[in-house]
Amino acid sequence: MHKIDWIRIRNFRSCDDVLLNFESYAPLVGYNNAGKSNILKAVKWFLRPTGLQDKDFTDTEEKVLVTAKISGISQELLDSIDENHRESISSFINDESLYIKMEQRSPGGAKGLRKLFVSVGGETDEDDWEWRVNPNGLQEAMHDLFPEPIFVQSMDNATDDVSKFKTTSTIGKLLQQLSSRIENEQHELVDALDTISRKLNFDGNERLESLNQFDQIASEKVQDFFPGISLKVHVPTPSLSKLFTDGTVKVQEQGRDIADVDSLGHGAQRSIQMALIRLLAEVSTQSAVGQTTLLLIDEPELYLHPQAIELVRDALKSLSMTNYQVVFSTHSSLMVEQEDVPYTNIVRKNVGGNTLVTERIAEAIQEEIEGNLNQARILFEIYNMNQILFADRVLIAEGATEQSVLPDLFKACSRSFSAHKTALVIADGCRGIHKMGKILTRIGIPFKALVDIDYAFTTAVNANLIAADDADILNAKQALAESALRNNFELDGNNLPQKTGSRKAYIAYELFAEEDASIDLISNVHEKLKQNGYWLWKKGAIEQHLSLEAKTTNDWITFKVNIKENGFDETVDDHQNIRDMAVWATS
Repeated sequence: MHKIDWIRIRNFRSCDDVLLNFESYAPLVGYNNAGKSNILKAVKWFLRPTGLQDKDFTDTEEKVLVTAKISGISQELLDSIDENHRESISSFINDESLYIKMEQRSPGGAKGLRKLFVSVGGETDEDDWEWRVNPNGLQEAMHDLFPEPIFVQSMDNATDDVSKFKTTSTIGKLLQQLSSRIENEQHELVDALDTISRKLNFDGNERLESLNQFDQIASEKVQDFFPGISLKVHVPTPSLSKLFTDGTVKVQEQGRDIADVDSLGHGAQRSIQMALIRLLAEVSTQSAVGQTTLLLIDEPELYLHPQAIELVRDALKSLSMTNYQVVFSTHSSLMVEQEDVPYTNIVRKNVGGNTLVTERIAEAIQEEIEGNLNQARILFEIYNMNQILFADRVLIAEGATEQSVLPDLFKACSRSFSAHKTALVIADGCRGIHKMGKILTRIGIPFKALVDIDYAFTTAVNANLIAADDADILNAKQALAESALRNNFELDGNNLPQKTGSRKAYIAYELFAEEDASIDLISNVHEKLKQNGYWLWKKGAIEQHLSLEAKTTNDWITFKVNIKENGFDETVDDHQNIRDMAVWATS
């Protein structure tokens, strides 16, 4: 199936310059008023351009430019479109892809203000590509590839989409399919229309006598003025498909008469609208070649309960697997399944008020993480955290204890994750924390991290979060070596506790952190890492700060119960330090 692979929008409303990559199922997430609706409108304008006015220009002194790569244009697809239209684009197809640009140079409705361009693309910036201006048949070829998109806006009255026949409405698409099915299966209806045609049409061989009489009388009157001219009344009989253009749907509530859809409230209208989209998904069949319809929806989950949202999501995904490309904005994590997280566009606004779309997770991983195995591992971790897409910030931690107790802990500190729009992410070890942080930085999501003491001597140094020759690090490593002699734990070649020694590494770090000579050094390192967004557990790991004896499920459950029954301050000895951490992490 062909689709819009990427689209670049410049000088359109809040979109000063944004680039988005699209899959067949393409979610847009972000704050209210970030510009998601403007992106949908720009896509619609690219496919069916109309005159843009002053409000549609970021800067009225500059052009509006929308450029897109259309991929999946196979030879089979080309063979299926009009020959003249095919000739207009064939020479520009490069690796089954086509690059199209639409521009409007200034506000106004005149067609002369708009131009359509085509190119084979290239390795340089698109402005340096060789563009051909509107060759004959290019616009028509675009119409062959993409019919007029269905655009469902969030706050629009849903009546038109569900009750009025249009090629761009959901009910219109359904009625088109229904009429074709009836025409193929119900021959008696076709025969009935043919019978009516023979009786009403001007050349019908069974015309009604009253029509023939009217023809004769009318012709006689006309011939008094213009001899040799005769008249025939023609009552055209519509085809079955034409009859369906007047089709609509009615609704009936229990205990009430049948009524129009607009008699219902917005919630009921939206539910009917999404139900029909779901029906469209069920009746649509896979098409090897042909048109791809863009389905552009602003907040499909609006007014729907959670179970209904999941049904709508599944319906839209089904459509995206046939001959539809679905691009939608959403505020609901239910609309974005785990498999969709890496391919979701996050929409923000910069300090100047312009829309900003950061790199998707999928591209960020390829750029930042070396090796297919490492990419697959980090991708697997990201699959399980679609909440990061809807958060203002992310808190990364590395252990099962953090995953179990931190939500209750932060809530007890009056810093709940949900209230402060913070997502908790558990990474696979200290290296995983750094990798996750690099990905979040690329996609524009602020993050902070909670790390054990070993992080300061290993990943923090390798990641240049703290210098290897930092005086506090060097002194701390010397103190660690002295602690090893006193506490009988082995060091490896880097003078760090051995993971396979007689004492486990985490116990060695805990013993080291308890010593008077270590406290100030660790505090200094803690402050330096904190400035870079990393909170170091100064007692070794989180368990020592929470007075947890072990890292088992029973210990975590007991701890959470004690917080509820006895209060946070009574349960946690180091309560002030933990409160400080919670405020820092969610600010």
